[in-house]
Amino acid sequence: MTGRRIRPSTAIAAGIALLLVSWIVPGFWHARRQRAQAYARAGARALQQAAQHFYSDYGVWPVDQRVSVRDIHFGDARPNAEVLNALRGVAGPGNEDHAVNPHRTVYFDPLAAGPGRPGLDPGGGFVDPWGSPYHLVFDADLSGLCEVEDTIYGGQIGIGILVWSCGPDRRSDTPDDILTWTPSKSEPLEPL
Repeated sequence: MTGRRIRPSTAIAAGIALLLVSWIVPGFWHARRQRAQAYARAGARALQQAAQHFYSDYGVWPVDQRVSVRDIHFGDARPNAEVLNALRGVAGPGNEDHAVNPHRTVYFDPLAAGPGRPGLDPGGGFVDPWGSPYHLVFDADLSGLCEVEDTIYGGQIGIGILVWSCGPDRRSDTPDDILTWTPSKSEPLEPL
């Protein structure tokens, strides 16, 4: 019994198909990652703009001023849903009885989160395309310095709100974070 021989035309076609797949698949994943990063950036900017509009109307940031006299970080220990409730004009944690947004103005009305796009999670928080909550830091004490404690970002002068996505690795304080500001040169590039 003799082995079956592969025709040269079949081998060439298989080689071309393999070559095309090796070019197309990485290109597909790269395009998908680029799209998710663009969505994350757009979500962060939209959230920042909504908070700035709130500040323009009320003269304070959309946080319960009774909570802290220092700058406030949402996203890890404090859920960003507290800010989202105020920005969405929804009564709930962070905006009990509409105390923070008494006019019930809707500054931000995102869709539900979906695969590869930012949006509201079931708990009312705003998550990035990878499902991680956006981080927000407010200059709640109105000192002119937005201090980002316990992160690699330090403080930013003249910016009242900082928003960032943890990026594809889903961890804050790493080089793939997607920021709404340009870090100062004195900030470390690697996590502490």
